[in-house]
Amino acid sequence: MLQGIQVLPGQFADLFQAPDPAAPMIVTFSNKTIVEIVEPQPPIPQGAPGGAADWAFVRHQDRDGTVLSGWLERKFLGKAERPVASLDKEEFVRRCVLVETRYNAGGEGENFPVDADYLIAWALAVSNMTNLPADPANDGAGGPFALTDAEWKEYVEGLAEGIDPPSRDDPLAQVFAAGFLSRKRMQELSEKLTDPALGDGPYIPTYLNVFHAQLIGVDAAAEVQKLLAAKQGATSMDEVLAKAVPDKTARDALTKRHEKFLRDGANSQTVEGFRAKTSRLLNDRFTRAFKLIAQHLPEAIPPKADIGAMGSWLEAAEKELKAWEDGKLKQNSGEGKKRVLDYFKATDLKTDKVLSWCGAFVAHCLKEAGDPAAASIIKGASWAANWKGWGDTKLFLRTGASAADGIPQGAIVLLEPLVPKASGHVGFFHSLKEGNKIVLLGGNQSGKVCLRAFPRGKLVAIRWLAAAPQFSQPQDDTPVAAGDAAAGGTPVAGATNQDVIILARTLYGEARGEFDAEGKGDKAVEAVANVILNRVEKKFRGRSTVRDVCLHAKQFSCWNGNDVNRRKIMNLVKGADSEFDRCLAVATRAIRGEFPDHTKGALHYFARRIPKPPWVLASPDAKVTLTIGGHVFYKGIK
Repeated sequence: MLQGIQVLPGQFADLFQAPDPAAPMIVTFSNKTIVEIVEPQPPIPQGAPGGAADWAFVRHQDRDGTVLSGWLERKFLGKAERPVASLDKEEFVRRCVLVETRYNAGGEGENFPVDADYLIAWALAVSNMTNLPADPANDGAGGPFALTDAEWKEYVEGLAEGIDPPSRDDPLAQVFAAGFLSRKRMQELSEKLTDPALGDGPYIPTYLNVFHAQLIGVDAAAEVQKLLAAKQGATSMDEVLAKAVPDKTARDALTKRHEKFLRDGANSQTVEGFRAKTSRLLNDRFTRAFKLIAQHLPEAIPPKADIGAMGSWLEAAEKELKAWEDGKLKQNSGEGKKRVLDYFKATDLKTDKVLSWCGAFVAHCLKEAGDPAAASIIKGASWAANWKGWGDTKLFLRTGASAADGIPQGAIVLLEPLVPKASGHVGFFHSLKEGNKIVLLGGNQSGKVCLRAFPRGKLVAIRWLAAAPQFSQPQDDTPVAAGDAAAGGTPVAGATNQDVIILARTLYGEARGEFDAEGKGDKAVEAVANVILNRVEKKFRGRSTVRDVCLHAKQFSCWNGNDVNRRKIMNLVKGADSEFDRCLAVATRAIRGEFPDHTKGALHYFARRIPKPPWVLASPDAKVTLTIGGHVFYKGIK
């Protein structure tokens, strides 16, 4: 709970180490300072002058990010007037793209990706991308995403131990919380909407599902989706909310807050009407979000020429298309059934029955293309929705005559579920068609492999596997000599100058912001280098050279197709950038073994403002070995 300091002009309120005016003082507050009352409150020590009615244990964050905690006399506490900072739209868009990159690093976004487009569209929908003042009548909802006190608490509780939360009053800091919440809502909806009887994998929610969860709660959003799938869209939203939100006061407040979506004049809106209104709004905001990214961060949208020619799997798809057309095959008989069951062999699902097979067809074509396409086949490939985060590059469908620019044939397209109990539909992009339709070459389309047009409004994601980086400079395979053994490090055996330059580019893309302004303090950057060299030593995921570890798909996000750093780092050389020269110096010393392993064997790290990622939560032996700069380092990840 936020509270404001209320003192008379010229007076001050002191924060003490203990609930006693004679205790050591921590800091003095002036009028209108904002503090947070810590819940639950620690007990008042026995013998203290006064009790819980007289003292509150509070937390305050300075402008420099320092968090101070201590005891404050309650007589100084009053209603908080949270300051409202202005929101710079360009910086906000850039932060949304950064948050997408950070949350999806290491392939963690495959099933539940964080999407900058959605974050921007969400902010546009609820605040028109402004920093709303806190609303005490709505659990403190405020900021560009209208986050409530409860939602901010969810985010803070997910941070790693010992990490001080950022200031909630900073609209850019709220983007990290919004990224966390969008992923969490996806996971919660997936749990509620997955049908174990199908046995194919989890339901992957659409962004419209997630938007519904933000508006009306997870339980109500899940009920809306179930009713739509059962073709019961005529059900009233009053019925949905009565079931999902039993408390009438809370339900009435929710209805009033979102009246434009939940009411149809004097009557309750229907489920289908609610879907239609929210869908129109979100689609419009997605279009505006794309324009804002194109305006403020065009390098986040890879042009067609930058994507690379990795679509060799399309040849396999076209070969299958010809076989189905020439043989007039059907999925449930003869050669058609045989082919469908053969497609499943490229997935991890063993079956002798013809199940929903669009995902299996995509996997088969990638397998036929060989590596790296074959190696990119996802877990649960038979389940269409699992392809939502495939590859390493998100592609954008533009508007107007240039809509298909940047979308190569063969890009993997995921659509919303087309039939009840399906997770979605997946196929390869072929073309656009008049009438706002997208044409896919796919399997399980009218019971066969064919070309079929779908409404563009069904689009969930377009994904691509970026080509391996092509460097303009010739490769330098000159061996790197070992450094001073007394420095405490271990030289990398067999390393070359090419390893040094690739490591330096990776450090620049991942950690150049860790250098301090005075040109000292390389330890935070050295720690990132430690992780890379530890992976080399352990032959992590089969990679045993510095170059291969750095360029391994979806391991270091700066090399991903959408990352704004990729084009910056591709051809950096000594003298091109002062920060790169510092990275080059760190990389050289790392490979020569001229500094110790600060991380004590860590193989993973993540940005400290990101709550614990799934790979930490799924590892009971996970242990923090170092927290420095903007990163937390871990070992014991399974």
